[in-house]
Amino acid sequence: MRKHVKAHYGKVTLIRTECAECLEVSIVIDGKTVCCGADPVSEKPNAHERMTRGSTRRFHLTQEQKAEILEAQERKCKYCDCDLDAAWYISKNMKFPKKVKIEFDHVIPHAYAPIHDVSNFVASCDVCNRFKYSHMFEDLERIKAHIRARKWKLGYKYM
Repeated sequence: MRKHVKAHYGKVTLIRTECAECLEVSIVIDGKTVCCGADPVSEKPNAHERMTRGSTRRFHLTQEQKAEILEAQERKCKYCDCDLDAAWYISKNMKFPKKVKIEFDHVIPHAYAPIHDVSNFVASCDVCNRFKYSHMFEDLERIKAHIRARKWKLGYKYM
């Protein structure tokens, strides 16, 4: 019987299995392995496995690293393109606008794996960072679509 487990990455749980076609260990999404899209996986996981090991302490970027990221992104939010130095926002639940705060987000969320390489960080506004949270997405466009939908639902507007 192939190994089929609930894999725990911090606060996030994914189903992992050994693929019947390519024999690689793969994550299961929508009932299919992501490695090669093999036949649907219908069996239930028969075990639990903690995937993150070692230190889960947060890594803090240096001021130089933050400056490099901001410069590379032209000081704009990676997810909504707002000007991180000048933008203000308001939502339908707020009486007064708030100035955007700069935050540095893990592209692969810390909850999945504590990857602290500088290439795993982007500059974002505080609103986008909160809406992305520890969700994983296939690409940047899906992240942006998710955040746009949340902002629209909650009535966020930028000034």
